[in-house]
Amino acid sequence: MSTLTSTITLTRVVVLVVVVVLVIVIVRGGMTIEPKRRTRHTRPMEWDSEAEARVKKAPFFVRPFIRSRAEREAKARGLSKVTSTLLDELKSNEHKGS
Repeated sequence: MSTLTSTITLTRVVVLVVVVVLVIVIVRGGMTIEPKRRTRHTRPMEWDSEAEARVKKAPFFVRPFIRSRAEREAKARGLSKVTSTLLDELKSNEHKGS
């Protein structure tokens, strides 16, 4: 057998194996994706509607940082809800460099 023929044969075998695996996955109901589990909180922190609206105005790539920082600070202060006032205080502190 020449090298070209053996390469083509090997390629066909690999393609066949991939197709068989995909068929098995599809027949068994597909792959399941587990939802991301919250590790720090048992339930999400409540947000004031005004605070929520302010976070939505921030660029999408900054929002997770803002949310985690605000929720962490609210929890540290013993608050049950993130408010617009808390966001104002955090923003003010960030600009002071503290």
